[in-house]
Amino acid sequence: MNEIIVHQVNIAHYRLVELSKLADQAKPFYDWVEKVAKQLTGYNKSLSEILLTVNKSQIKQIILSCYSNESEEKPFLFDGVGRVYEHIKVCFYFFAWLIRDAPQQRLSPLVSRMQK
Repeated sequence: MNEIIVHQVNIAHYRLVELSKLADQAKPFYDWVEKVAKQLTGYNKSLSEILLTVNKSQIKQIILSCYSNESEEKPFLFDGVGRVYEHIKVCFYFFAWLIRDAPQQRLSPLVSRMQK
């Protein structure tokens, strides 16, 4: 893979293309959660804006609605080798991903080195 240099920091990663494909596969589930959040709150905003705007009770309602949704139109989420996760596990992984701080831990040193 070619080097991608930003402010003298190589930000290229050999798995970046693979990881971006996995993220693209997760978009239908993200869109579905966003739709659920819009329906429950009445806000016509992005999922991120909704979650940053509403109170804890509304966030709990969004999460519970996603977990307990009986609709057959729920999108799938796949693991790294293309296996489909069951819906409850999908919800768990999705919401855990939203709140974890690992991206901050990984990107912070790169961003701070770029700013210097």
